[in-house]
Amino acid sequence: MRSSAKIIAYANCPSTRNLRHPRALGTTKILCKDAEDIIYIWLCKLRRLGVPVSQEKLREEALIVAADFGLASHQFKASSSWSSRFVRDYKLSNRKKTRTCQV
Repeated sequence: MRSSAKIIAYANCPSTRNLRHPRALGTTKILCKDAEDIIYIWLCKLRRLGVPVSQEKLREEALIVAADFGLASHQFKASSSWSSRFVRDYKLSNRKKTRTCQV
């Protein structure tokens, strides 16, 4: 259980007061921009070929790229929140191609 002094310190600091789950600096890793660009290029190639890319495939590729960049599996987990942020940041969508069109 957290100490009340630590909770009060987080609540009083403007940069941490709105955090739901504050973590110490350095306890989590994110992919660098170059790694995310590699994933984006991979995703675009698959989409051009008409291959549907699920969130699970995206996360698997992110783990492979993270390993190539030297991140261990305990450092980067390609969580669902990471994949949601990735999709949002790169303005992607999971829309399905159909043969019908709207008039």
